[in-house]
Amino acid sequence: MKRTLINALSVILAGIGLAFTASAASEAQKSSAIVNGLAHLAYVQCSTAANAYIGSWSTPSNSANGNNCALGYNDAYTGAALFALLTQKSHWPAANTYTANVAAGIAYLLSTASTGTVTANSNNVNICPGGTGSCTSVYWNTCGSAVYCTGFVSAAIDIYALTQGASTVASTTGPLANMTWVQIAQGITNAYASSQSTVANNTRNGGWRYSITSAGDADMSTTQWGAIAAGYDETVGAVTPAVLKSGLITWLAYDENLQGGPGGSACYYGGTSCSIGPTNSENGAWLVSNSYSGNTLSPSGELNFLNLNWKTAISGTWYGNFGHTYAMWSTYKGLEAAIGLTDNTHISNLMTHCGAEDTPAALPGSGICNWWEDYNEWLVNQSGMIAVDGGAVGATPGPGGGTTTGGGNKYWTGSTATGEPAYLDPLSTAVFTAIIGAAPLPSTITQTTPTVPAISRWGLVALGIMLTSFAAMKIRGTHTA
Repeated sequence: MKRTLINALSVILAGIGLAFTASAASEAQKSSAIVNGLAHLAYVQCSTAANAYIGSWSTPSNSANGNNCALGYNDAYTGAALFALLTQKSHWPAANTYTANVAAGIAYLLSTASTGTVTANSNNVNICPGGTGSCTSVYWNTCGSAVYCTGFVSAAIDIYALTQGASTVASTTGPLANMTWVQIAQGITNAYASSQSTVANNTRNGGWRYSITSAGDADMSTTQWGAIAAGYDETVGAVTPAVLKSGLITWLAYDENLQGGPGGSACYYGGTSCSIGPTNSENGAWLVSNSYSGNTLSPSGELNFLNLNWKTAISGTWYGNFGHTYAMWSTYKGLEAAIGLTDNTHISNLMTHCGAEDTPAALPGSGICNWWEDYNEWLVNQSGMIAVDGGAVGATPGPGGGTTTGGGNKYWTGSTATGEPAYLDPLSTAVFTAIIGAAPLPSTITQTTPTVPAISRWGLVALGIMLTSFAAMKIRGTHTA
């Protein structure tokens, strides 16, 4: 979009009358943490000349930029880093914007996409726009788990698309050559719709697992990405087949059956075997998926589980909350979708006091800590989670200060206790920056116009939320395979 349009959108958003709240961890602390997180992401982005991974992020990013480009998870990590950069644009330094970093990251993703031709799900229901014929699927699989990785990528691609114009051609070269942004978004939805597990496939119908080229098994952790991707795609104008949401509702009900039927907590697997969990990750994933599906099922069991297990320590690969990158991100999305960032009634078993520097009157709602402020206070002040570019892990007790160029930026290393390399920086820095920055989900997922706290007042996702209807009208006639 043109600069004049962005300015106009800011005026429109300012006039919407969103209710902004005060913060527990101070606004200065939050802003400093976000500034440092973004600077670190820019610092570790692959920038080695002629490198096949230029513009991307990979794991672990604990050295100078360009030295660790091929260590894996490039699609998921690039999507997460771009999401943080795009949703926190109000924190970009005036003298050194991240426009070039974003453009390089988007170019990398466009060049590494995979495409295919799909027609129907495994129940032989046509999933293409209009319900007939074949259509193009678009996905990312350099990390080896396409459902996961495309989920991270889709949000970044769709937010960026809203800044460019949905009917604009995204690239003239590579696997997505001459496709518009809305066609790419539609292709992502087509990929998820065609790979959704269905009744004809197995008993875990309605969810997703790892493969995006064929329908298979399903688990709750993976399923959330189908809901999230489809929800973001809709903001650009993609059409979601009705069977996707109806199938998803079936899976969500099945998944919680082991824990006592409707209203029970969510599991990794449902039915007769939980396999893993229940965990915070699965229950957050269930909440965001249920919200996208239309809040058909009661979230009371999942909310109760998260409250009771809010302070559960990290154990093994999957269990825990604070410090567990994936669990915190999954829980953040789920609670944001289900109860919002200012709710202070559903999660009361908190980890912190939300900061001694604040008086009760400065806190949201009725003057007590809430779940989001609990996350913020912990992330801003946990010395064990924070490192400095080129420095020792945990060397600095908080992300205050730092620079926006070169090294010396403070960031989150993620948790090595899980034994899962995919949870480390820069994924940890990207999602923790987004949490502190109150990155909002679009109304296509939350089914509501969210209350966005002041720290991310001008985030681009918020612009996307407000422009959902506008974008849909502008591109209604542009859907093609």
